[in-house]
Order: sequence, then C-alpha cells, then structure tokens
Amino acid sequence: APVGPQGPAGATGATGATGAIGATGATGPTGPANGLNAYGGLYDATTDTAALNATTATTVPIETPTPALGVTYGTNSIVIGTPGVYAVEYSASTDLSEAGDVTLAVLNNGVTIPGTANEQYVTATQNQVISGSTITTLSAGDTITLGATAGTGTPTATFGNVTLNVRKLDA
Repeated sequence: APVGPQGPAGATGATGATGAIGATGATGPTGPANGLNAYGGLYDATTDTAALNATTATTVPIETPTPALGVTYGTNSIVIGTPGVYAVEYSASTDLSEAGDVTLAVLNNGVTIPGTANEQYVTATQNQVISGSTITTLSAGDTITLGATAGTGTPTATFGNVTLNVRKLDA
C-alpha cells in the first residue's frame, strides 16, 4: 500500500525528571595572602645628617626595616626580590643648615624613578616635610633608596621621621 504524507507534529510531551548532579570541579589555586605578595619598607624615627650637593644624590639614612615579603634589605635600601608593578612612597622631615632648595626622590639602582622627585624650598631650621609617591615597574635585584640633592651649594641636611615603602600591586 502506498504511504501517505506525514501528518502534523504532535503536542510536546511532559518534561522528564531532573538528572543527577554532576561531580564537583577541581579547587582553584589559592590567591596571595592579604592581597599583597611583596612589600617592605624602612623607617627612621631618629634624626640623621648628611652633606648634600647639587649634582649627585646623597642617600638618605633609613636604618629600621619593617616586616617584609618578597624583598630584602641592604644598607639604607630595599632590594626587590619579586618583579612586578609597585607603589613606591616616601616621606621625610627635612631641615637644611642654610636656606635653599632640596629635592628628595626615590632611586632605582641610583637613577631617579620618574614621578618621585619633589623639590621644596627649606629655610634653615624649618623642618619641611617632603613626600612623594608613584607606581612603577621594578625587576628582581633592583635596589631602591631615597636620595637628596641641594639646589645649590653643599648644605648639611637633617632628616627625621623618614619612611620609604614599596608594595607590589599586581599578582
């Protein structure tokens, strides 16, 4: 017998029962503790003096280390162990033996990190607070210091309440 044309589709049937729940996926890696995986700093609550000049940055004395992760400490310096993008911050109360300009800046291997230089006019015995910060890329082995230069002459600077901090911002 000949086959006739296909008839219209029937009504959709009832939804079947929900299937079994699948297995749990693998646990992801643990993130960095406290959101930071490298940080460190130096501070000096005492006062120290240093002779300044206008051509070469003098390292500001900062002797006391803070807790650290991913960095080590040298003489008045922070040595980066974990490469990445860092926030770099400093502050110092500064006084000169004679009135004039003084510039503080964070140095990476002896070279000023762009954005950290801050020049202020300081009168004798004024105790001007100078501070600065920036975000920069640092490599393993970079040595971070705080440097000071005079605008002119060779005054003696007195530094107090000095801080220098680094915090790695990227994972």
